[in-house]
Amino acid sequence: MRRAGFCCIALARLWLLLFARHAAGQERPAPAPVDRLASTPAIALVDVPQVLASDSIFQERKALIETGWLLAQSAAEAQQRRLDQLSKRLRNLRAGSSEHTELELRIARGRVDLAEQIEQARRRFLSERAQAYAEAYRRMQAEVNKLIASSEFRVVLRRDGSVPERQAAAADVWLSGTATEKTPAELSLHGAADVTGEIIERMNGRRERVAARMQGSKR
Repeated sequence: MRRAGFCCIALARLWLLLFARHAAGQERPAPAPVDRLASTPAIALVDVPQVLASDSIFQERKALIETGWLLAQSAAEAQQRRLDQLSKRLRNLRAGSSEHTELELRIARGRVDLAEQIEQARRRFLSERAQAYAEAYRRMQAEVNKLIASSEFRVVLRRDGSVPERQAAAADVWLSGTATEKTPAELSLHGAADVTGEIIERMNGRRERVAARMQGSKR
């Protein structure tokens, strides 16, 4: 009889212990899932000047634009020399004569035309150069988008050559693949990966593929 009583008491205590643990588990909130990428996003760095310096399409277009500007300057200098020669000739003519008046008007018109020619060439040079940079940036960002879509990187920053341990500044943020709760100033660049070479290879590789397709279509 006593053994049966002890058994009942032991079972009752075991049941109470299990119930208490279950109740404690119900009261304690389950830990929220941690988004490791949101707390420590994978950061990539891109040296934009180096990419532009290594982009064959951009460099060729830039060279053509600069050559056009140099040719325009040479043409303007040649025109200025012709006007200087006419000015010397004008000084040997009698003031008030028909020949003097005609040559004087010719020089004045030439100077106006030269000023307009120089201004048009300058505007064309600035416009074409801005378009070349804009196109290079568009192609660069397209390759960065592809890199983010196919890798673990979620934030891409411009690399400015500072020590890797520095904090990112607001102006450094170039492209975010996924929204992150951290502000640019809170993103530590320690351990960030430099993907400049990868972007350069992608941009130049794309050109090589296009050239190969064009070459194949001609055969």
